[in-house]
Amino acid sequence: MTLEGTGEDICRTYQLPIEGKECFILTKTVDEATCNPLKLWHAMGEPSSLSEEQKKLLKEAAKPFVEADRAAVQDGCAQVNITARENGVVYFEVKAVEDKSDRGYCYKRVIGK
Repeated sequence: MTLEGTGEDICRTYQLPIEGKECFILTKTVDEATCNPLKLWHAMGEPSSLSEEQKKLLKEAAKPFVEADRAAVQDGCAQVNITARENGVVYFEVKAVEDKSDRGYCYKRVIGK
């Protein structure tokens, strides 16, 4: 590995014990592509005095990228696949899901599946 880095993603798969038939997987990612206020500041011309709009934009760019997904639980385990870019960090949570939606609402019908 050099100072320029390898540019390779790191992929890991975890088998985590969990009860139920489905689970909810929440990930929060911080890396050079999805959460990089320094890159944004550089793209703005590296201003020494920030306007209120620039401050707001930099604060937004500093927030982790949040994703959510659901997965089936098989044999009491959830398979969780996590991919992190070079110099990135991925925080994740896995929780059992018990559907309790309004009986008149169907998510699959809303999204057309």
